[in-house]
Amino acid sequence: MKNTLTCAGLLAACMFTASACKKDDNKTQTAHEKNVALITDRNWNIAFNGYDNNGDGVLDYNYMDGPDNSLAACIIDDEWEFRSDSTFFMRLKGEDNCATEDGGPFPWSLSKDSKTINYSGTINNVLLLNDTAFQFSQEVNGETHYTHFRRAKK
Repeated sequence: MKNTLTCAGLLAACMFTASACKKDDNKTQTAHEKNVALITDRNWNIAFNGYDNNGDGVLDYNYMDGPDNSLAACIIDDEWEFRSDSTFFMRLKGEDNCATEDGGPFPWSLSKDSKTINYSGTINNVLLLNDTAFQFSQEVNGETHYTHFRRAKK
């Protein structure tokens, strides 16, 4: 009988310990933490940087022919590396580069409600953030300036 009680007590203690450990593993992330993790999880390629010049509500992503996108062909393959320490770097990729070395660190931070991003000292409205795209905008002299990143390939 004593062995049965001892075994039952040990079993109960093990179950309690296992459930206590499980609770620690299930710490839920806030929406802000999830969004910061989305940004910092992998690098990004810039896809658009400019204005909707013709006012049609559609950003022209063709950087060679489009009047909206001010990207140079030499930076579309470069990668932006956002880090959890609130800095980001521009990493040169490919052979055609506009610069001779990587850029950074530059500051960035996401507001607690994830609606704005401080991108290198300018406050921007977050328009889209998911695993494949990150887009934000800011008003500049009465016009909306857009920056759009696409997830870099692994």
